[in-house]
Amino acid sequence: MHFDVEYHLVRGHDMAAIDRAAERAGHRITVAQPAGFDPAADLTAWFQKAQIPPIRVRRQAWYETGFFSHAAHLDRVGLWSRSSFHSQAAMDQVRAYSAPARAQAVLAGAAVEPSKYTQPSTERPWHGVVLGTQVSRDHSVTTIPGADGHDAYWRFARGACAYYRKNLFIKLHPKLQGTDRINFTALAGEYGCTWGDVGMKVLDGCKFLLVYTSGLAVDAWLRGVPVAQFAPGYFSDTGAVTFTMGEYPDELDRADTAEMAQKMCDFLIWKYCYYQDMPPEAFVAMLEAFACAPEGEAFPLPEELSYAAQAPLAQVPQRKDSKHAVPVAHSHR
Repeated sequence: MHFDVEYHLVRGHDMAAIDRAAERAGHRITVAQPAGFDPAADLTAWFQKAQIPPIRVRRQAWYETGFFSHAAHLDRVGLWSRSSFHSQAAMDQVRAYSAPARAQAVLAGAAVEPSKYTQPSTERPWHGVVLGTQVSRDHSVTTIPGADGHDAYWRFARGACAYYRKNLFIKLHPKLQGTDRINFTALAGEYGCTWGDVGMKVLDGCKFLLVYTSGLAVDAWLRGVPVAQFAPGYFSDTGAVTFTMGEYPDELDRADTAEMAQKMCDFLIWKYCYYQDMPPEAFVAMLEAFACAPEGEAFPLPEELSYAAQAPLAQVPQRKDSKHAVPVAHSHR
């Protein structure tokens, strides 16, 4: 089998080791160099399978990082507001899925930080609404269908500050710099909001987390905090967030979304995300799983190749009804 993958999918990996692993499994990998960002090209991994008579069958998956430390995922449908989670069949699969262990247990036993980004050490208690900020030029913001991207995001941010005022805490994104940072601090001053570079404990006592499309929603779910999502993104159709469709809520009922939020955490860590530093053999096996998946299968990632199973020093229990042990990697460094 020949895998023709984009550079983004393999950058940071030891390609020599991946090539050797592929060769041992009877495969070959060709890496295409990027030519500017294009979600339909640069982040697409094309899987080509030789058949008899020779037919080249093209399968594709889009690559993106998140939602845990050193995590990434492949999606056979698209990214962000175009991802696989926007179908009834996908959500039926999430609801029916029984994870070997809760996502919180996996992360508690893994030698990685639970959050995608390294968080500030400063902590701040807050009992109002927390706004999770994003980099305004991020593709999860600028590629929303029907929106004018960057401008729509700043209308959202200003609207949130104007609506909640002193009851709003603006949690600055760990990578927020330059104009974005200036804009948020200026909005805070204009409307009497509080802002800061703080860690995740700011979520623990808050009323709810408000996001535009941010993956910070996952961090909130892991802490049992309800999430209001303003614009279409990965989770707007999942029931794990309250999709506000352009409104600013005053209250959220935790019970409305708590069950689906937990199911999404478990599904993300066992069936959607993989550990980026997984061994070359596991990485090649993952490519093969996506290449050989039936056309209608949205989530081909096997449990044993998932983030939960491959993250270093993971110590997770097996579900009682499991007929086989899920391989858990203890160290890949």
